Amino acid sequence: MPFCPRCGTPVLSTGDECARCAAAPTSAPAAEHRFRFHGAGGTLLKIYLVTFLLTLATLGLYYFWGKTRIRKYLAGSIEFAGDRLAYHGTGGELLRGFAVAVAVFGALLGQMLLWPVLFPDEPKAAGAGVAVFYIALMLLIPASIVGAWRYRLSRTSWREIRFGFDGGRLEFLKIYFGGLALTVLTLSLYAPFWAVRMHRFLVANARLGSAPFGFDGNGRDLFKTWVVALLLALPTFTLSLYWYQVRQANYFFNRTTIGNARFALDLRASEFFGVFLGSYVLTVFTLGIGFPWAQCMLLRFFTDRLTLCGELPAAGQRLSGASATGEELSDVVDAGGVDLSLGL
Repeated sequence: MPFCPRCGTPVLSTGDECARCAAAPTSAPAAEHRFRFHGAGGTLLKIYLVTFLLTLATLGLYYFWGKTRIRKYLAGSIEFAGDRLAYHGTGGELLRGFAVAVAVFGALLGQMLLWPVLFPDEPKAAGAGVAVFYIALMLLIPASIVGAWRYRLSRTSWREIRFGFDGGRLEFLKIYFGGLALTVLTLSLYAPFWAVRMHRFLVANARLGSAPFGFDGNGRDLFKTWVVALLLALPTFTLSLYWYQVRQANYFFNRTTIGNARFALDLRASEFFGVFLGSYVLTVFTLGIGFPWAQCMLLRFFTDRLTLCGELPAAGQRLSGASATGEELSDVVDAGGVDLSLGL
């Protein structure tokens, strides 16, 4: 599905403008600021090898510092408008976050053992403990998504200006569980509306310094594409779902703004599938040694097709604190079905 080059609305043919933009007065072409990725697979492999060896030597303790080194390298390899991103997180923060996450899960597991002790004559006591565990686990999934997103943004900067996130967990919990319920009740037909609502919350509450991001997408724009992908899922052996994910990624970025500037992403499903398949083969047939090259290949493919159109925002510095607990909870409960950080 092609998109209007000016506002990102779906149109019939590539290069066409939507009716609203076609009727609007023409103006001078907006400046385009491009993204570039400068990472090298060989350099990244060395970081992975050092991380692996030191993690073994320290019985897992160095993992958090190794994870931070990888993020620093990947962030520093992404250039935008002539300047590179920087990552400021520390291994100590991740270790402390992991300790809190382990304590939370330890408490949840412990309460399951406590119920039969407190209520020895109640045959359903053990079942109550299990129910509490899974209810708490379900609540932790959206909470950890928000925590991880807040932490990663607060530890990333561009031109020495930090990103930030001001959204609250309670609001996201309502969006997450409300959308989940409607998606189940409609046999997944509500899925694009749910995805848009979650994405809007994560993007519209994000900022670069004092410059806020915006998102003006609507689930209706993706609904027909989602239905087509569902109908073709079996005949295409689920390849249509990958096609939909590419369409959705284009739509999400083309509907994202910062100040008066708008992002533009032009991924082609056939090209993306070829790169994804190539990276998968490279990783599998080298027994994992080729993974750093595959990771760099995917990031370069993505950044080469991403631009920001319009005037760069005047973003003053605005710092906010965030802990790494949400991120480590996200790892523990495996909540990150889509890596919002693009490897960062």
